[in-house]
Amino acid sequence: RMVIAEGDGSGAIPYVGGAGLNFFEWKPKDDQFLYAGTGFYAVGRPQAPPKQMLLPAGQTAAEARWLAGDNYILTIVDPLNQLWEVQSANASGDTTLLANGYGQPSTSEIWLPLMGE
Repeated sequence: RMVIAEGDGSGAIPYVGGAGLNFFEWKPKDDQFLYAGTGFYAVGRPQAPPKQMLLPAGQTAAEARWLAGDNYILTIVDPLNQLWEVQSANASGDTTLLANGYGQPSTSEIWLPLMGE
């Protein structure tokens, strides 16, 4: 079960429940967050329903990290077939394949320069 609360822990309210929930991260300077559960990944926002994107059977979202704007990078794995892919995606659910492979995916690191700050 995922619960959202104020920074001091007050005002806790249930957000979503389900099997295999995995929280990834909050969007910097915003109120959106990325998480996954069994068979889906999602963009969540307090006081709004989640925007869930379903995954094909057997696939899981292993990692998700925010990029700029409403864009994020997502690693999808198929453990049974030992396949993985890295996608660029946005909060609307549009995706672009960036890389794919066989075996264990390597971890990734994202660096974005701060522009106009």
